[in-house]
Amino acid sequence: MFLNAAERRILCLCQTGPYLEGPPGMTHGGAIATIIDSTMGVCVLRVVGTVMTANLNIDYLAPVPLGTVLLLDGRIERMEGRKVFLSCHVRAPDGDTLHARATGLFIQLDPTKQQAQEKGSGR
Repeated sequence: MFLNAAERRILCLCQTGPYLEGPPGMTHGGAIATIIDSTMGVCVLRVVGTVMTANLNIDYLAPVPLGTVLLLDGRIERMEGRKVFLSCHVRAPDGDTLHARATGLFIQLDPTKQQAQEKGSGR
């Protein structure tokens, strides 16, 4: 992962493997969703702070054969109070194939409430 905090953007290279198989020879859509959520989550965590995913919408546009190297390009589009809106595109590294595009809404957690919960749980 490569983060540019000033641009509020993250790039991630990954390769799918046999444990992510859905249909024979293809990467499972849930694995793609996890990679997207994780990529956007790291971007917003490093730029904004602790967040939780509230909504994730994915358009699957082309299947991802197992072993494919993927380039994920995620960015913070806008912020409204504690709401952080992101987008992410999943492409083949040559840029020719767009496998998926996603939008996400992440909610910034209130650090004072988080500290109170941690104290209450004995952490």
